[in-house]
Amino acid sequence: MLSIQTILHPTDLSPRSEYALQLACSLARDHGARLIVLHVMGTHGRTGLSRVVMGSVAEEVSREALCPVLTVKNPFAQAAS
Repeated sequence: MLSIQTILHPTDLSPRSEYALQLACSLARDHGARLIVLHVMGTHGRTGLSRVVMGSVAEEVSREALCPVLTVKNPFAQAAS
């Protein structure tokens, strides 16, 4: 089993990111891991199909990271604006 010692949770602190923070807290608790919350300047300037599926920053991190990366889709439907 993968030993998780540290979890990095980059977030823009938006309401949409709350679910991912709750998941990161749960994973840290369950694995006795340290949780680092990093505030980042979010953007919605996505282009291309890959950025429709996953944000441009998440796509880049997932592709380039030398460690496991978990991306989380918000399970709650967005209210129509």
